Amino acid sequence: MRIETEQKERASGKTWGEYLFDSSVYLGLGYAANAAISVALTHQAQNIPNSWLRKSMESAEGYWRKGIGTLTNDQKQIDYWAPYMNRMLYLSSGGYILLLPTKWLEDNKKAIVEKMDGIFNTGPKTPEQQQAFDEYYDNQPKQSYTSLFAGRLIAHPIIVMAAVPIMLKLHGTDKVGGVLEKFFGESIKNHPHGDKLKQLWSEEIILSGTAAVLTYIFSKSAAALMHKPKEATLPPDLKASEDIQLPPPAEAVAEYKPASTVRSAAVAGVSVLAPEKAIEQEKAETIDQTPLPQVTAAQHLHAVSSPNHAHAHITS
Repeated sequence: MRIETEQKERASGKTWGEYLFDSSVYLGLGYAANAAISVALTHQAQNIPNSWLRKSMESAEGYWRKGIGTLTNDQKQIDYWAPYMNRMLYLSSGGYILLLPTKWLEDNKKAIVEKMDGIFNTGPKTPEQQQAFDEYYDNQPKQSYTSLFAGRLIAHPIIVMAAVPIMLKLHGTDKVGGVLEKFFGESIKNHPHGDKLKQLWSEEIILSGTAAVLTYIFSKSAAALMHKPKEATLPPDLKASEDIQLPPPAEAVAEYKPASTVRSAAVAGVSVLAPEKAIEQEKAETIDQTPLPQVTAAQHLHAVSSPNHAHAHITS
């Protein structure tokens, strides 16, 4: 079953190298690396006084307070949600930074996939499969900075709306924090900011996981919408044959003759009419060639003197 599946995928141009590529880029880079960068930046912004990160985070929190203040006058709600949503914003910063290397990887996707297939021996095996592989990547929608950033921006509010209920309503942050404490309990206890880091990692693991999936879906969709398929190009020999003018249909040739050709053909007794008209002409000539009755000289003289009597005599 697995061999048949691999053969079908190769025939369609897909290989295991592509699955490895997408997993590495959107799970490895878009999830793991994103989480590490986001936690590091957010932790620095929260704990390094007088740094530009700290100042930018405090400034952003002021905007959150104003925005949430338009929705509620409850100061407790403002004091809770403004820092929380501001933290969600900074925990998403790594995803935007990693769009730059993601674009480079997407630009070189075909070459990277070929190398992965070469390592694991999962690439095309026949010339037909190689042709399908080349056509698949030549016609595949390409990721651009526009599609990547558009996908991320569209996905961002959806990411937060999806992740926050998981963190709070389903107590996802506490559950993930318990797992982290189980594996890294001593490190958390011994670190001066252990509890804060545990909190950030618990939130980021959920946030980045949601972001990796939704960013992949929305960026690929944006790339597909902006994709313009390549026009099929003909080989040089076929392209040259397009310039050759075919002769007109036989009927057109039969019906059209220059005046000089018609005169010379008429002299030679050759018909230059179309087939249907030639048949009608032949029938008319057959009727016109019916032999006339013989008239003697005496009958002719008598007809001149008495036309009515001559006519009756001839027809009898």
